[in-house]
Order: sequence, then structure tokens, then C-alpha cells
Amino acid sequence: MENRRKKPFESFEDIKERIKISDPKKLIIKRIISELKGEDKYKLFVK
Repeated sequence: MENRRKKPFESFEDIKERIKISDPKKLIIKRIISELKGEDKYKLFVK
């Protein structure tokens, strides 16, 4: 969250470089599915 506050992410490559994770697409997809199932207290991608 801190990196996003400094400057919005511009692409998956930008996320990958600034956060140092191997595959940001997979993590985002996993998070969206989890939010849709109601498994997360805070929602970042769905309402």
C-alpha cells in the first residue's frame, strides 16, 4: 500500500519491479476471487 501511495502503479511490470513479486497477475486474480467469495474483511477490487 505504501508503494501505491507514493505513485500509482502503471502496469503489471511496474508492480513486479516495485514490489518484488514474481507474478502480480496471479496474486490479483486470487485476491479478486477471494473478495467475490466474501473471504476478505477489506475489499480492494469488488464492492
